[in-house]
Amino acid sequence: MRRVGTGGNGDLPDAAFRTIVETLSIPILVIADDGTITYFGGSAQRDFRATKDEVVGRNIVEFLPPEHVEEAIASMADLVAHEQVGIGVPPVYPIVRLDGTVTWQAIGAVPLLSDPDVAGIAMYFMPWEAQLHLDDSLASLLAGDPLPQVLGTLTRAVAVSFESPGAAIHHGFRDGTFAGQAAWGMPEECLALPGSPWHEAAITGRPVFAAVQDLEQPHLRSAATAAGIEGIWAFPIIDEVLDPAVMTVCRDRPQVPVTAHDSVATRCLRYVQLTLVRSAEHEQLAHLASHDPLTGTGNRLRFREHLDRALESGGPTVLLFCDMDRFKAVNDELGHAAGDAVLVELVARLRTVLRPGDELARIGGDEFTILLRGDLDGARQVADRLTEVAGAPFEVGGTTVEVGLSVGIAAARPGEGADDLLRRADAALYAAKRQPDISIDVAP
Repeated sequence: MRRVGTGGNGDLPDAAFRTIVETLSIPILVIADDGTITYFGGSAQRDFRATKDEVVGRNIVEFLPPEHVEEAIASMADLVAHEQVGIGVPPVYPIVRLDGTVTWQAIGAVPLLSDPDVAGIAMYFMPWEAQLHLDDSLASLLAGDPLPQVLGTLTRAVAVSFESPGAAIHHGFRDGTFAGQAAWGMPEECLALPGSPWHEAAITGRPVFAAVQDLEQPHLRSAATAAGIEGIWAFPIIDEVLDPAVMTVCRDRPQVPVTAHDSVATRCLRYVQLTLVRSAEHEQLAHLASHDPLTGTGNRLRFREHLDRALESGGPTVLLFCDMDRFKAVNDELGHAAGDAVLVELVARLRTVLRPGDELARIGGDEFTILLRGDLDGARQVADRLTEVAGAPFEVGGTTVEVGLSVGIAAARPGEGADDLLRRADAALYAAKRQPDISIDVAP
C-alpha cells in the first residue's frame, strides 16, 4: 500500500488520506488535460448539488456559462503548458449547477499531470458569493443608488457570509422604532414586530442570540419557524453619528455563535456601518445643496425644480413672491444676528399657515417664494394669513421689532414657462411694495 508522507511525523495510508480529502469543507475536483472530470470530492456534492455519478466523466466546461468557457480553456492550457506553475491567484468563475442555479467560486489549481496516481489537474474551490455581493453593494453605494437597494444587496452578502438562510439590516432606531429596514431570505411579517431580538439589541447596545423557540412573541416565533429559522443573532451597530442600527442573521439551528464567526461578523458589520455612514453623509450633502442653511427651507435650486415639475404636470399652480418689509432696518440697527433671528422666527410662523404640499423656499436675503397647488381665491386666503402672522411684533434680544411681508401673486397660465411666471409674480410684489396701503397684489 502506498503511504503518504506527513512532514516527518509519520505516514498515512491512502485510505486515511482519502478520508481527509473527502471530509474537507471545500469542493475538490480532478480534471484530465482535456477537461474531463475524473474525481469529485470534498464538499463538492453539497456545494454543487450533484452526486459523484452525475458529474464524473463530464467536462468541466459544461458547468460554466458560455461566455466564460474560452477564458477557462485558456487557463487550463496555461497549466498544461507550464505544469510546474499552478495558479497562484485563484480566478473567479460562476459555476452552473445541474439544477440551473449559479454559485460563484474562486478556483485554485495544481497541475499533477505527470503524477501517474493523479494524471490531471487538482482543483479546489472556495466560495466567492459573499465577496461578490459585498462588491456589488459597495459599487451600488458608490453609484449613489437608493439606500434600500444597497442594503438589499448587502443583506444577501451577510446571509451568504454566515451560510444562513436569511439576514436583515434595521437602521435609524429612535423612539422605539426603526426608520428603515432591508432583508433577504427573512419573512416580511417578522421585520416590523416590536420586542424582537433586533429591538433588544438596539436598546441595550449588546448582541442578542436567541433560539426561536424561546421567543416570547408568538407571531414572530410562528413566522420564523414556518421559514425554517431556529435561531436569530442580532448584532448592534453603535456609531457616534448614526442612530443605532442592527444586523440580524437568521440561523437554521438554535446554537449561539462560536469563535470562528467573530471575524465574519466583524467584516459584515464594517460594511453595514460604512454603508449607513456613507448614505447619511450623502443625504446631508444633498440636503445642504438644496436647502437654506439658516432657515431650513428649500433654496433657489430646489424651488426651481419644484416649479418646473408643477408646470410640466399641468394642474392649477399659483406662485407667491414674498419680501420682508423694514428688514434692512433690523440688520442696520440691531446687527445681522438679530436679522437672522427674525428670519428664522418668520419662517416658523409662515409654516403654521401653509398647507400640506405648499412649497416654501428662501431665494434671497429676505425674499421667499411659495408654490401653491390651487386657484387664486385659495392663494389670496393663504397670502392674507401670511401677512397677518408676519405683521405681529418680534422679540429679539429683549427688543421688540416690527417688520411685515409684501406678497405678489401670479397664477400660472396654460403653456407658461417658469421664467414668465416668476416675472409676473415679481412685478406684482413690487406693485404691492410701492403702495403703502396694501401688502398683497395679484398679477393680471
